[in-house]
Amino acid sequence: MRKRAAEGRKGFFVVLMGVALVLPSISEARGVSGNDYYIYGYTAAVLGQELHLRGYSLIAKDRVITEHTKHHKAIDWNRIFSAPKDVSGGWQIEISEWPDQSSSGSSTAENESRGTLDKGEKRDEGKGSSSAIFPGSRLFDHLLADQRWPHFSASYQNYINDKETKYAGATNFGATFAFFQGGFPLGGSWELGIQAGVFAIFDLKSDTYDLVNADYWIAFPALSYRHSRFSALARLFHQSSHLGDKYILHNRTKRVNPSYEAVDLKGSYDLGKMFRIYGGAGYIFHKEPPDLKPWSVQYGTEFRNKRAYLRGMVRPVAAVGFQNHEESGWRTDFSLRAGFQFEGKERGSQRFFLLLEYFAGRSPNGQFYERSVEYTGIGVHFYY
Repeated sequence: MRKRAAEGRKGFFVVLMGVALVLPSISEARGVSGNDYYIYGYTAAVLGQELHLRGYSLIAKDRVITEHTKHHKAIDWNRIFSAPKDVSGGWQIEISEWPDQSSSGSSTAENESRGTLDKGEKRDEGKGSSSAIFPGSRLFDHLLADQRWPHFSASYQNYINDKETKYAGATNFGATFAFFQGGFPLGGSWELGIQAGVFAIFDLKSDTYDLVNADYWIAFPALSYRHSRFSALARLFHQSSHLGDKYILHNRTKRVNPSYEAVDLKGSYDLGKMFRIYGGAGYIFHKEPPDLKPWSVQYGTEFRNKRAYLRGMVRPVAAVGFQNHEESGWRTDFSLRAGFQFEGKERGSQRFFLLLEYFAGRSPNGQFYERSVEYTGIGVHFYY
């Protein structure tokens, strides 16, 4: 029994350690040194987080950052580019006002883009519009209260009045990758990307920390759009769910193995500088079991404090999300997450959160989609 418990604990903590091992490799894969990444992150943080600007473009090439903006006269550039030269690593800053759309014929799409910071950026200057390959930004921001938004996370969950599960460890290994961003003919910008994730839950009360359920999730294409404060996301995605073998042996539970392909569409709107609302619907068009009802809706709101504390590194955040599924008779699933966003200027578009959570409704774990659950928890979340 002790041997089995030791093996279970080892397996679970190996999964958790994967988060710590994988995350640093993301920055290394981008091929950006620490000092260079500081300038990337510092510029993006001030433009996007402190000044809440969206109509800008940053091009990094040959150790020169060229900035174009439609807000040129309203920005305190001394505040933005005040990093000491020994920290900036020799980067030079060139600032220019956004080209006159009427005279240059440039697309208004780039005016509304969130900006890209990668050296791999490639722009089509001949047609007067911009494009970016493997951009460092995302047009549709993550949904903080969404239980199935792919990112890296590890959480401890305490189930309330559940006969089978009392304490659980939940992990999420996934991300959103953007391949291409470009101008949209009717204004704004569009993006082609892919999302993928593995969502697993472990029974911490069992002797071997049994794997209870694992959901494998992938979305392609994931098409995003942004124009000013409005953004949208359309996805074609697949999910399959599997029970852990030891969980089956210990609980003698019958496998359901739900699997389906679906499409969904979400829209989001930024209300001022601190609030965001979103909503959308989804439809399952290929499914197992075949009697799974197809329709669902999702909506919610997010709060992000205007001010960051502790030298600008800690920002309070909160999110409330709701989902209604035809399969559960349109009963409401409620998700609440609140805590702190930790902001290091060197992280650029990467975000790290420490969040308390509460969930009540239909189980988000695929094998138990017919079961109602309620739990509280705490977790760390990394969005890239």
